[in-house]
Amino acid sequence: MNQSPLTDQEVVSERHDVELMRRRHLWPFGSFLPLKHRVAVDLYGVHRTAILDHFEGDPGERHRYVFLPEVNIYSIPAKFWTDPTHYRSGGETLLFEIIMEGWIVS
Repeated sequence: MNQSPLTDQEVVSERHDVELMRRRHLWPFGSFLPLKHRVAVDLYGVHRTAILDHFEGDPGERHRYVFLPEVNIYSIPAKFWTDPTHYRSGGETLLFEIIMEGWIVS
């Protein structure tokens, strides 16, 4: 079985969430990617939101991501950056964890 990598067009058109998360050049807001929860909604029927941030780690280090739940792309309170209990960071394993929790690309 020949498994060729997906093209950017296939990733976007078929909504491969993990691949969208991996390919930062496809992110609509630069270093931030808006996410929503697949199922969970608030009292008004609005999906829970989150942000995935990509940052450059130390030289030679693989990609690093920061997952900020319960915020949106337009307002990130400063407390999220100062208190590490408000976010999670990690490598590509983090992407699979948040997908398994029900988060998808918005």
